[in-house]
Amino acid sequence: MNELPVINFENLIFRKEISFPEKLSSELAEEIGIHIGDGSLVLRKKEGHYDYFVCLSTEEESYKNHVIKLIKKIYGILPSRIDIDKNSVNIEYSSKLLLLWKSSMGLPIGNKKDITIPEIISSSVFITDCLRGIFDTDGSVTFKKKGHNYHTYPVLKIDNKNYRLIVQINSILRNIGITSSFQLNRPRISSNGSKSFVSTIYVSGKSNTVKWFKLISPKNEIHITKYHLWKKFGFCPPKTTLEERKLMLNGKMNPRTFYAEGGI
Repeated sequence: MNELPVINFENLIFRKEISFPEKLSSELAEEIGIHIGDGSLVLRKKEGHYDYFVCLSTEEESYKNHVIKLIKKIYGILPSRIDIDKNSVNIEYSSKLLLLWKSSMGLPIGNKKDITIPEIISSSVFITDCLRGIFDTDGSVTFKKKGHNYHTYPVLKIDNKNYRLIVQINSILRNIGITSSFQLNRPRISSNGSKSFVSTIYVSGKSNTVKWFKLISPKNEIHITKYHLWKKFGFCPPKTTLEERKLMLNGKMNPRTFYAEGGI
């Protein structure tokens, strides 16, 4: 069943009209994944604020454009504002209607500590699209040396504070033929000294990584460039910027120079 919840908004007044899909689609599943990863619903009734935020890093300029186009295609709206500082890009949608509709899909308002993939998506053919959105926002790609001179061994991971989401993703990956492992509730100390817990799912090795990029098909250039660099050269040096990886892929920079004179 791909039918979405029908909410009766007839007696409510809204400042902004939004079109909502009647059936689940690959685009909607991906957007829900983005929401699970880097999105949040913020309700401040006294001030009359009903907001949906997507918070990205400043390096994700092209992915920011992807998110905006995706939301425009699904809901027919553009951001109310975009705030950019040296560390982050905040895309804001001020809409009571959007907040209520997303909440009806099972996405929490406020704290996301208990967020999981809604059942209507987790049991559908669009689950890989949802995983794409989660990975593009909450995932990372790294490469280990594993006894080699270069970083050749791929490790993909997704971090989240809710261990139930990580267990859920592990089960989904098993069903689609991708081997994964996980760690639950690892303590983490932030820069200000506060303690929290994070759970992580790992997808490791060449065959799993190739299968992941084929089935999940990430859209975030940060992930894509690392994968293509590894496929082209057999390794991917760590701590490179997106622009450096683009130069390497275009033949304008040699990735082996990152290893010169025993640097890494």
